[in-house]
Amino acid sequence: MPGRPTLKLEDDFYVYRKMDEERFEELSEGQRAVIESTAATLEVLDAEADLSALTRIDTLREAWEAVDMADKRALLKCALGKKGITVKPAARQGDRTPILERLGFDWLSR
Repeated sequence: MPGRPTLKLEDDFYVYRKMDEERFEELSEGQRAVIESTAATLEVLDAEADLSALTRIDTLREAWEAVDMADKRALLKCALGKKGITVKPAARQGDRTPILERLGFDWLSR
């Protein structure tokens, strides 16, 4: 599935005719090279990934407590889906339900 830069490039060439064929081929080849390089890098990283540390809860807890708030937010973004964290509405005005009980998490894996 093509990314946004590829779609824009194709639109500029095929739909809007903003560039000539030679420039289109030059830019397309550059994008193909970047995509192939990124795919190769991801394959190497996938082969080298050791996720065994993620199974040790104590290690995860220590790592979580050691990072600052910006890093915690970044880690949560990696683990949450599109909806992220939602706060369910109060049942009524003056509802004393603790906020932590009203939070909903859209985890990537369930």
